[in-house]
Amino acid sequence: MLEAWLNRAGTRIAVVWKPDSDTETRRNVATDLQEDRATELDGKLRDETVADFLSGRGWYRGADVDRLSEEEAGVIAARWIRRVQTKTTLSKDKAEELQAALTNALRKKLTGKNGGPNEEELSVEQVDANYLDPAQIKILKGAIDKGVRPLPEDERAN
Repeated sequence: MLEAWLNRAGTRIAVVWKPDSDTETRRNVATDLQEDRATELDGKLRDETVADFLSGRGWYRGADVDRLSEEEAGVIAARWIRRVQTKTTLSKDKAEELQAALTNALRKKLTGKNGGPNEEELSVEQVDANYLDPAQIKILKGAIDKGVRPLPEDERAN
């Protein structure tokens, strides 16, 4: 295999083969992907996906996927802060500082980059206590428990 690319949504993997890759190598990679519940596309969906990949837009290599994860960490943290702000008052400064701290903690978690063997992973609970009182921590935990994906009430809050 020469390289693997992931679409922006994270739902498709494109494998670009080395010109000299043999059938056994290709079969082994396909088997590994199937073990991870991937399925090979065929027919019209395959043709559309290949055309999309060849367009050069919206497909990312490993380091680029980490960059997208870092971006997503900021989106998730902002969503959680908005959920908290619908139930309690946070000063602008406190909200911005908390959002930055949550973004950093999520970025490390999503990319697996915790800094080094001696750096303790910053947990959300550690972040909370630096910025929120106990009642607000409970509200943030409730916001986090709702998950990272947008909910209908998140749309209404904007």
